[in-house]
Amino acid sequence: MILDEPQATQDIVQRLRETEDRFKVMADSSPVMLWMSAVDSNCYFFNKPWLDFTGRTLDQEVGSGWCEGVYFEDFQHCLDTYLDHFNARKPFRMRYRLRRHDGHYRWLLDTGVPRYSPDGTFMGFVGSCIDIQEMVEASEALANLNATLERRVQERTAQLADANRELESFAYSVSHDLRAPLRQIGSYTELIRNELPPELVQGTLERYLGFLQEGADRAQELVRDMLEFSRVSGVGLHPQRVALAPIVAELQRMLPAADRASRVHWGVDALPEVTGDATLLRLVFQNLIENALNFTEKRSDAAIRITHRERGGEHVFAIEDNGIGFDPSQSHRLFKLFQRLHGEEECSGSGIGLANVARIVKRHGGRVWAEGKAGEGAAFYFTLPLVSAGEPGSAA
Repeated sequence: MILDEPQATQDIVQRLRETEDRFKVMADSSPVMLWMSAVDSNCYFFNKPWLDFTGRTLDQEVGSGWCEGVYFEDFQHCLDTYLDHFNARKPFRMRYRLRRHDGHYRWLLDTGVPRYSPDGTFMGFVGSCIDIQEMVEASEALANLNATLERRVQERTAQLADANRELESFAYSVSHDLRAPLRQIGSYTELIRNELPPELVQGTLERYLGFLQEGADRAQELVRDMLEFSRVSGVGLHPQRVALAPIVAELQRMLPAADRASRVHWGVDALPEVTGDATLLRLVFQNLIENALNFTEKRSDAAIRITHRERGGEHVFAIEDNGIGFDPSQSHRLFKLFQRLHGEEECSGSGIGLANVARIVKRHGGRVWAEGKAGEGAAFYFTLPLVSAGEPGSAA
């Protein structure tokens, strides 16, 4: 059956009306705010969620009426973004504040995309908006919290730095003031031993004088190490190219004759030039070599090896020995101030030397660690950057 032309037209109109009705129902039941604009950039449709949000009628919003609700500080940016992308036929996403029906402004995220007919004809834009007020408030609260935390961290860091400086100054002052009375204790102990008749300086009295002299010597050693630690903490870095081989050779020459003799078997790799503070790097090797000598003191076949390799952008140095070693579960204590893993009868030392090593290496941008087993020797490692943080002209 062939329909006449008026009937065909009525059917097309009917289908278009049904399509529009379905679209309106879908749009009005959408959880987001929808809008549409024509080829002249003016908006001609807003769905029910939009109208509910603004509390205005469709007649009030169409055209450019919706712009009346945009917050004045956001208006120009909103309008420029829309028109620039409309003219370029490009999708956009922007944020702006829109007045709600209760008079409060809320942040919206507006996303717009161009529309085209099946034959490719541009038909305007369609857009969707969601209320992101809570998200913006949460973001601002987080930003404020981060700023507050950062300020507090800076304040606490400054306070800690001040406290450390005061503590180091106190330690230096006390250590310096203790040196004279400790020397007097040692001197007067020796004078007492020399003044008393030989028959009296024996047995219990001799033991007591020995304890007194030993305590004074031990205290002076501790004071000397504390002064060294304070000096290392406060001295500024003076970076330069440093040849390490001559430093190690000089330290070996300065050893007591007994340690330079065949009692210690030395093995030293070819050592490189590095960038750093020559005085402080010398102190690193001095402390680690003395540490190895202490650990091997009771061995007749003591062996100390100093090695070097490059790995992962770092110089890696190791001072290895075949001494008394240590419990590997306690290795985390080795580089802390006053931490000792052995008693005086096993190994001498104040527990400050390795703390000095850790502090110096860290200031040069490196790392320290140790490996060992009880009775099987130990290896103490430290690194320096191939491109040092202490290069001349850089911040120390």
